[in-house]
Amino acid sequence: VMSSYNDGRKAQMSTPAMLKMRPYWQILGVNDARTRPPHAPAIGKVLPADDPFFGRAGPPFGHNCRCRIVSRSAADLARLGLVPTIGAQLRGLPDEGWNASGSLL
Repeated sequence: VMSSYNDGRKAQMSTPAMLKMRPYWQILGVNDARTRPPHAPAIGKVLPADDPFFGRAGPPFGHNCRCRIVSRSAADLARLGLVPTIGAQLRGLPDEGWNASGSLL
């Protein structure tokens, strides 16, 4: 279910008009006792939508992953005090053995 949800979100967020208005993607998730250790550091991170990270990984990052992506504008980043990072700094995603080359975000 999460793969389908995230594929649909990616399609919406990847339109040229949306990318022009909201060129950043933020990783969100449920930060509780069930959150996997490799997923927790990614929660809240903001990357440019065209970061190569999203070509190799994207929610879901593994079986039963509850992470998701939301698009952000430059004004959102300023208002929320968010600073973009690069995907190369995110380690351990996707989960080992998870096929991120399929139709995943």
